[in-house]
Amino acid sequence: GSRSRYKFAHDQIQQAAYQLTPEVDRPLMHLHIGRMLLKDAEHHSNIDKDVFLIVDQFNRGKSLVHEAKERIFLARLNLIAGERSIQSSAFISALTYLKAGISMLETSELFSTEHYDMSLRLYTSTAEAELVNANMSEVEAAVA
Repeated sequence: GSRSRYKFAHDQIQQAAYQLTPEVDRPLMHLHIGRMLLKDAEHHSNIDKDVFLIVDQFNRGKSLVHEAKERIFLARLNLIAGERSIQSSAFISALTYLKAGISMLETSELFSTEHYDMSLRLYTSTAEAELVNANMSEVEAAVA
């Protein structure tokens, strides 16, 4: 089928179009954009290159992600974005991604055999970013 593509000539035009979108519809719009970006990135093998763009759109619509496979995939994308943010010394951004990743996993999935490595990396990276940000109470919460 044909795909619609929109490119705005100016940031103010894009912002005006966004403001015209009812706030209640924005999470669905972002989720749709995230899914389209992911599909395009998968097709061109650019997920690693576009991870921040993709995960930012998904996170704006994450409240609508309920299917386990997509939630877990989104948790992994947030882990990748969080770890890359740490490598770039962007610790506040890292915390946003890592906490979003943790929130995508249900309690029964956290530290389950299937998702142990991802859970461990999410929590240890969160603790590292909290430590660098001198949030000691949050470090204790992340490792408790």
